Amino acid sequence: MLAPLQLLQYPLGADALGRGIFAQPVHSTPAMLQIMLSGGLWVITVGTTLGMIAGYKGGKLDTAIMFTSDTVMMLPGLPLLILVVTILQPKSPIVLGFILSLTGWAGLARAIRSEILSLREANYVEASRIMGLDTGHILKNDLLPNIMPYVLINLVNSMKGMIFASMGLYFLGVLPFTNLNWGIMLNNAYQQSGALYTWEAAHWLLAPMLTVMILAFGLVMFAQGCDRLFNPRVRARHEKRTTTEESNTEDSPTVMESNY
Repeated sequence: MLAPLQLLQYPLGADALGRGIFAQPVHSTPAMLQIMLSGGLWVITVGTTLGMIAGYKGGKLDTAIMFTSDTVMMLPGLPLLILVVTILQPKSPIVLGFILSLTGWAGLARAIRSEILSLREANYVEASRIMGLDTGHILKNDLLPNIMPYVLINLVNSMKGMIFASMGLYFLGVLPFTNLNWGIMLNNAYQQSGALYTWEAAHWLLAPMLTVMILAFGLVMFAQGCDRLFNPRVRARHEKRTTTEESNTEDSPTVMESNY
């Protein structure tokens, strides 16, 4: 039975090494954020850039990029990932994020290329070409804003993939236990407390799992907010609804006065 002060310090108890179960997910979060940001941003940057260039330029460059993308997609992802992390044994979360994203950009590049193929013949893109604007300007200002919602959704999915992949590798013991990690917590809950077999130790599993769920929910909310910011159709619909509500608010006192 924990004393009142110990209960406040360890609301979910402690593990075999005396570390608070409630504190471990909190102290693990910065490293996990570095993993998912480095890996997710790498996937999005490489996949979007190569996909846009391949879709817009076409020709031999398109063939070369798609051949490379298809080759990467055919690689066995999990065995390759286990082999690389076993050899390198990365201790930096940022380096681990880059390793986890080695093959994640290939599918996104092909999907982005398909989107660009349907947009490159649009009237506003043709007008930019007639005006003599360079390729970088057209890709950045004409094409990228139209695919930004799709890019953001893939960014969120890539970040969640980084979290799940790192947790799985830590749980399997492939990665070194240099820092606190939610996967290490799951491993300790399985091996030390028998959390899979008794309800008394279920909170050992629930603490990291709830943390992952909250973070994933936050990423989804972030994607929806950015969609309203970058998507021209959603932004125009939001501005129209806001303008309508403001006009109704301004007109309501006049109606009340006339009725009076």
